[in-house]
Amino acid sequence: HIIHPSCYYVSPEQINGTRCQASNVFTYSHILYNLITLQDCYRKCPIYKVYNDIINGYRPDLQFINNKSITEFLEKCWCPDPKERLTFDQILDIITQEEFYAYFEPLDRQKVVEYLNKYGNEFDEIKNKFE
Repeated sequence: HIIHPSCYYVSPEQINGTRCQASNVFTYSHILYNLITLQDCYRKCPIYKVYNDIINGYRPDLQFINNKSITEFLEKCWCPDPKERLTFDQILDIITQEEFYAYFEPLDRQKVVEYLNKYGNEFDEIKNKFE
């Protein structure tokens, strides 16, 4: 029996049968954590244990990230209370601040602008942050 990888990024409220936009924020933060740290904190555990741990407040180990902005960001995104999690508008504002994206240097800002240009003027405010 194969378990779909997305099962390991389920929010506490989804495990309990409720879904909301904040559930996607929880999932996003775990995927981002995996990309930043290259650590896979859940996959070696049975899914029932993962769900139990998530409901009981377990979150990935932030010691692998040496940047306070990133760790605070992740903590806000995977807050147990979905009402206290960041919104995607807040996420977009945070990840486009130099203090945040400087962690990912070298970042080709021109490529970011070129990518955003594909969407016309919709992302002009964001593009200005990278120019």
